[in-house]
Amino acid sequence: MDKNKIQVNELNRLYDEIYYSNNNDVEQALELISNLISEKEYEESGIEVNDLSDIIHIAIETLEEISEIFDSEGLIDSYNFVVEKLESLQNGELDNVIEEEYSKFFDDDFIDEYGDKSEIEDY
Repeated sequence: MDKNKIQVNELNRLYDEIYYSNNNDVEQALELISNLISEKEYEESGIEVNDLSDIIHIAIETLEEISEIFDSEGLIDSYNFVVEKLESLQNGELDNVIEEEYSKFFDDDFIDEYGDKSEIEDY
């Protein structure tokens, strides 16, 4: 699975979470997330990820990137929201969520059904 696909997936999840939040700066935050998704969506990083711990590091990296953008734009509510999520991820509180989300991409039965790991990106 390509690194950018993981980043896009994490940004989409964050988009949904912020959409349903009570933050004062939701509209601006959603626009910035959409812009970042657009940048990453159609390009491949060339970095293949084959381990759940690498996925967690990419999720952390992605949240750090968007938190810096929110901070530079003065979106305090959304910045704080992402920082809390980032702290939870760094403390291992979201490991089960990440594992549940991505484990199918490393499951031999899934690979047998849908093809080898290089073909999994389409699912």
